[in-house]
Amino acid sequence: MSKIIWGDIDKSSAREVMLLAATFEVVMKRGIRVTINVYEYPNGKFMPISSHSFWGPTQIGAYDSSPFTDSIELALNSAIEGLTAFDRDEFSNEEVFYVKEDENDDIGLRYFDGNGYEVSHEEFLRRRKK
Repeated sequence: MSKIIWGDIDKSSAREVMLLAATFEVVMKRGIRVTINVYEYPNGKFMPISSHSFWGPTQIGAYDSSPFTDSIELALNSAIEGLTAFDRDEFSNEEVFYVKEDENDDIGLRYFDGNGYEVSHEEFLRRRKK
């Protein structure tokens, strides 16, 4: 647990306060670089938030894992496991995607294939239809 005295924080203006406990840059096995931030909550639990989600050909949507854990290490491992849970060696780099939210994009998402190249929404849809 951090040395923050959670009880001393003014809660009249802040709905929720958490500490950014660690930031990791992880290069996934397919070569894409993701950022995983691990936050510590007042209850002493840690939650990972990944910059990307994984979307493979057998999934109906992108997936990542963000459960509460008891340590920074467990949170990091949980995030990595979530990004690889549906990835299979037999999937080609052209049919898997890492999806990143982007509030500046019209669609709100950016797509990166297994090679790490960004593809348009239209190209993403075309590849998903195969």
